[in-house]
Amino acid sequence: KAEDILIVFLSGHGLTRGNDFFYLTQAMSSFEVELEGKGKTISNTELTRWITGIPALKQVLILDACNSGKVVESLANSSKGSNSSQIRALERLKDRTGMFVLSGSAADKLSYESGKFDQGLLTYSLLQGMKMVGSKNEKRVDVMQWFQRSCDEVPLLAKSIQGVQTPMLVGPLRGSFDVGIVSEQVNIPVKDSLPVVIRCNF
Repeated sequence: KAEDILIVFLSGHGLTRGNDFFYLTQAMSSFEVELEGKGKTISNTELTRWITGIPALKQVLILDACNSGKVVESLANSSKGSNSSQIRALERLKDRTGMFVLSGSAADKLSYESGKFDQGLLTYSLLQGMKMVGSKNEKRVDVMQWFQRSCDEVPLLAKSIQGVQTPMLVGPLRGSFDVGIVSEQVNIPVKDSLPVVIRCNF
């Protein structure tokens, strides 16, 4: 319904082909979208069409995948190469009240997963953000503050594993909202970062 909150979270492999981003589902056995992608990937066009068909006015999309910034880029700029129906769908999505999109990386960059954090860096930072909220008196998770914290934290996490990663965020200039409440009864499944042992050569 219009008053509901929709949250879509995708974590996995992603790639771009031309002006499209493709999220690879578990059914994919390779990165060859052209050969076996039909029915086994989710394109930004499909994702946009599905989300715009849902009447919830408060919507959150999180993509922890390589190249996922292409979705944010499309929403922010309505890519020139997009066809007219895709542009209309993207514009409807961008103009919706309370639509927030966070991607793990830029359109042509990697989104890291590390054994040190036991998952993707973006996912780890989001879970840590919820955990921190739960440790304070204020238990509500504000979507803009939550996302902004991850945008600041992920580059530092990437640097600690000798990588470079910068999340991308698009959303309304004002009108943030709470996406949940963290209480002491809620168990956030995130581990502390594992120690890294470096073998030296003498």
